Amino acid sequence: MTQENQNQPKDQSSDPQNLPKPWGHRIFWDYYGAMAQGTAEHFLIHLKSFLDKYDLNLKTGVEHPQAHHSFVFCETPVEHVEMLIKSLKPKRYQIIEQSSLL
Repeated sequence: MTQENQNQPKDQSSDPQNLPKPWGHRIFWDYYGAMAQGTAEHFLIHLKSFLDKYDLNLKTGVEHPQAHHSFVFCETPVEHVEMLIKSLKPKRYQIIEQSSLL
């Protein structure tokens, strides 16, 4: 390695210590068909009741991205992910990074 290369800053983008830390997960329950919107809104009532039972104040909601497709979501920190997935069996999830919450 030449003297010139030694003085250049190290590329930190590939360093695992510099990767964003996961905050938690956004978990989803998808509903399809003519009754998708009503079913999703009804499930949200039960989801909020479940969260209240365990004293969890988490962000939840319903979205309707297209006709005949609705989904319910819940954003949860890492420490609650396993319990929610085992208990409520979501269809999919997305990792939320700490930096996306800023």
